[in-house]
Amino acid sequence: MTKISRRRAVSTIGATAVAAVVSPRMAKAAGELTVWWSQGFYEAENKAVIDSFAAWEKRTGTKVNLSIINSPDIVTKLTAAVQVGDVPDLVHPITLSPFLASRLAWDDKLEDLTDVIESQKAEYHEIAILGSRYYNAKLKKHSHYTVPIKCATLLEQAWRPLIEEAGFTDADIPKTQDAYFEFFQTVHDKLRAKGKRVYGLGYSMAAKEGDANTLFHHFLVAYGGKDIVLPSGQLNVDDASVRKAAVIALERLTTPFKKGYVPSGRQGWRSWR
Repeated sequence: MTKISRRRAVSTIGATAVAAVVSPRMAKAAGELTVWWSQGFYEAENKAVIDSFAAWEKRTGTKVNLSIINSPDIVTKLTAAVQVGDVPDLVHPITLSPFLASRLAWDDKLEDLTDVIESQKAEYHEIAILGSRYYNAKLKKHSHYTVPIKCATLLEQAWRPLIEEAGFTDADIPKTQDAYFEFFQTVHDKLRAKGKRVYGLGYSMAAKEGDANTLFHHFLVAYGGKDIVLPSGQLNVDDASVRKAAVIALERLTTPFKKGYVPSGRQGWRSWR
């Protein structure tokens, strides 16, 4: 069986790796790679991951010990693994970046993946490249400690039949930030008046999930707070325009919730399903 280093593994697997953890670790068999991967929302996602690693294992002769783990649990499991020094070679946790990657990079616990990024830099959007950079306090510099393999944006789905039942058409939907979301509060009121138990808005309000963080940042940017972190990596919360945008974003997200336009269950990401 071919021996393969973590560096070569990250480089040859390429974009399948989101982070490589390099804390002191217990000895593992030569020629093996330990991978933790976030469980997909659909079984087909998990199968695709399993099949991809099986094909890579066959091609390289390197055994892959693949564990597919529930996404929130993977952060807890990785935190514990770092503490005892028994860490995986590659990790793909959906919520790693906002919750753990920055801390691990700060503490010099992640592999510098700059060469991997450089090998496919032309394929990346600038924002994806910036999103993989973190500050290493030990080395006192920024570097690339994750490899982006996916991106997401805020999706807003509207039920046309309900809009029409409230007496509106697509053409009535405003195209500016505040008016747009206030429109669905109006739809909510009209349908409630007809006895419909519906909600006008479905904001994600959970404190422990990345979706709420993403939603807040969409609102923050909409109100002029895009420079909350400068390109240099410096936190810019003392900027008056950023602070004002943050206040407005919080007010615009929480007020509809308090008024009942958002289901109370949205405080728990899964409880509304």
